[in-house]
Amino acid sequence: MAAPPAHETLRVVLASADIAIIRDFRVGSLAECLACVQQAATAFERVFRRPPLSVVVMQRPPLSAQPGTAGLRPGDVSIINMCGKITHAVLGQHVYNPGCEAATVDTHDGFGARRGVGTVYGNFMTSVQGNTTLFRAARRSTDILQASALLFRDGAVRDVMLHMVVAVSVLPHAVLMSGQQIEVALCAAESWTASRVAVVEENVYMKPVRLRRGNIAVLVHVYSNGTVFFFITCTDVPVTPAADLYFVGICRELYACVAAVC
Repeated sequence: MAAPPAHETLRVVLASADIAIIRDFRVGSLAECLACVQQAATAFERVFRRPPLSVVVMQRPPLSAQPGTAGLRPGDVSIINMCGKITHAVLGQHVYNPGCEAATVDTHDGFGARRGVGTVYGNFMTSVQGNTTLFRAARRSTDILQASALLFRDGAVRDVMLHMVVAVSVLPHAVLMSGQQIEVALCAAESWTASRVAVVEENVYMKPVRLRRGNIAVLVHVYSNGTVFFFITCTDVPVTPAADLYFVGICRELYACVAAVC
């Protein structure tokens, strides 16, 4: 076995039956390479209580990052989209502040004809009757509340509720799609009811698992590069500063299940 070039990044793939993990190491000598392989094998046996049946060492392929993950460290959770509905008091079509009326535009989408405005806080689209406003592309509850206070007349907002939250995190290691331990770990998550999602051919670089607890449903997507997306749908969750912490807590709970076996 020839010594690897100085400071080359190698990938070690360890597998046993339906378990497979990846470890990347930067090595500068054959001795360092062998030590890293031993370190990876020891970690495998410590987590899964069995030795790997196969160990493969290769050059690490080029890395690719998913959108929204720049600057994230393993375990960090970033909310990248919050969607929901604002219910208005009975004020007819004139729910916007007079100073904001000129910024509104007419649109037509799958929800019908709407009139709204795009802001740095998110997009707000109001029904032609003026009784509801849908919002999306927000990132913080405080942004939604601040935008609502700026856009709408005093007394025009009755309640602001969340329907969906999308968050992202990154694992410390890449993920091998042939391993099944991530799906097993999520399906065993305490207090959650989980089901695996069939993967079509174009999704061979992603593992989806659907979970539910009470009025919260989460679709978890784990990608081969270690990115984890959480698509959370909910009912009757008011927009408050505490809501962000609540959803981040859910993501961290499920992230811990994945990270423990990756």
